[in-house]
Order: sequence, then C-alpha cells, then structure tokens
Amino acid sequence: MYRTIIGAVFALSFATPALSATLTVGSNPLSGASFDTQPQLGGTVFEDEFTNVSFGIGDGTFSATVQSRVVQATDGTYDFYWRIFDTAYDGTAPAAIGSFRLADFGIPIAGLNGDYRLDALGDVNPASAFVFQGDAVNFNFANGLPAGSESYFMFLDTEAKAYARTAIFDLTNVGQTENSQIYTTFGVANAVPEPTTWALMIAGFGLTGAMLRRRSALA
Repeated sequence: MYRTIIGAVFALSFATPALSATLTVGSNPLSGASFDTQPQLGGTVFEDEFTNVSFGIGDGTFSATVQSRVVQATDGTYDFYWRIFDTAYDGTAPAAIGSFRLADFGIPIAGLNGDYRLDALGDVNPASAFVFQGDAVNFNFANGLPAGSESYFMFLDTEAKAYARTAIFDLTNVGQTENSQIYTTFGVANAVPEPTTWALMIAGFGLTGAMLRRRSALA
C-alpha cells in the first residue's frame, strides 16, 4: 500500500544538534540533524509512500509501516527520507527492529550527508549507519526499535536532479538473524540530459556524420 503527498513543507526546527558528518565506507555514528544546523535540509515534500511490512521474529509476527519520502530542496535537488512507525508484535519473545537496510540507491552512499532528523516525527533514533562500497547502507538501532515505538526520519542528502522507485529495502531484527521480504522504495534515477546537453550531443552526431561522409567521398 502506498500514498503520494505533494506540497507540504518539511522544515521544522525543535532542536539544535551537531552537524551531520559525511558518510564513509564502514560504520558511521549518527548524532542527529535539524533545519537549524543544516538549512539545506529544508524544502518541499514532493512525494510520500507508505509500505506495510510484516515478518516473523521469535514466536510472533512483527508488523510496521515504512514511510518513504522525497524532499525537493530549494536548489531543485532531491533528498530521501525513511521512517518506521505503526509498529506492533503479537508474540511473547523479546522482539525489535534492528536495522533498516537500503540497497540499489543509484549512486554511492559514501560521500553523502546522511543522518536522522531530530526536528521531525519519531522517538527512537538509529545509532549508526553502516555504508557499503557502492549504493547500500544499513541504518542500525543500537538497542532496537521495539513494538509501540517509531523511528525518526533517516535521510540521505543528495544532489540528484531525478529520482525513481528503483531502490529496495528490508527490515531485520536485532542481530539480523531474521528479516522481512524486500520492498521497493525511492532512489536516484539517471538524470535526463538538459536542453544544452541535447544540443551538444546532436551537434556532435552531426559532426561525426559529416566526417564519415567526407571520408566516403575521398575513398
């Protein structure tokens, strides 16, 4: 199940945490970010999608809703957000979400600004982000995200000019011994060439054609 929302402003500011660090390959501790400390995170909510997730943990089923959000910054680029809420568990064994795992994002994660938003919805934060070589990352909850709680928005701040529903995610329990099925979400799409780029490409094709015709005439 998903739903699209366009036009809401995403620039709340209730706290003033430290600046996010640029993500590197490996484990990155997260301290939280806000519009106050990173004004570039402000923008317009361009799209929201809600995915119902459920999977077995222990002797029960853990269920949750994952909100995937695209925010268009004031410079026209896109940032990507995810939040886990509506969490419930019908078993008796201890159970909690350990990780939100994202892959096939479309661009390398290392080098991006990534963290969680303290000035938005949520009550449990990811403690770290483990970045893989390429376009995958795990947002990890140190003590888990138990039933009845919800995560803050986790985000990746990009310079993307286009996006598509081509990335994938799953949820795991603490310890990553059990995981949900894979679901689709938003990721960076290959940008469509701008008009000036198209003009240069067409001119290049024309020049190549003229050179080939000249070679044929001389042969």
